[in-house]
Amino acid sequence: MTAPKAAYILRDMIRALLLLVFLLLPADLPAQGDAVTTAINIVENFNKEATILMNSSGFTGPSQAAVQKAAAVLKEIRITEPPGPKRHASVFEAVSSYTGNVLESIEVLKNKTAGRKKDLLADKIKRLEKLRTDDLARLSAALYAEAPMEKKPKEVPSIDLSPFDEEPAQPDGPPGILYR
Repeated sequence: MTAPKAAYILRDMIRALLLLVFLLLPADLPAQGDAVTTAINIVENFNKEATILMNSSGFTGPSQAAVQKAAAVLKEIRITEPPGPKRHASVFEAVSSYTGNVLESIEVLKNKTAGRKKDLLADKIKRLEKLRTDDLARLSAALYAEAPMEKKPKEVPSIDLSPFDEEPAQPDGPPGILYR
């Protein structure tokens, strides 16, 4: 066997192996945790936006520790809870709690300031509240899409009715079992 021929065989074997691995992956593997990833992105983007708005007003932004804690909680939820109503509530509560705490801290800061900065902070709070509302709506849609569809089995009677238990059909109505 020559060296170039062995290289072609090795290349084809690697391609076949990669194709086999790709085909054996579950179809929903890329979508797993999609809503939790969306939630983590929402928390991080909300923090970035709040930091930018606060720094532009001359104040310090929210702490990075709170963002890291919220992201850690969301990652833990991704691992521990399967998609469903409980996960939906946990993820939504974590994101809502974080964004609400950031807004509350800015509100407290606004109440401590006076004059032009107070009006500036009120405007920043309105922008962040709108961002929070939009992000929570987007998260809710992602969580709803992630939830598994409930499959209810088709109800089948355990026994058929006896002809003696069924009411006779009316002469002008649909036929009953006695008149079939």
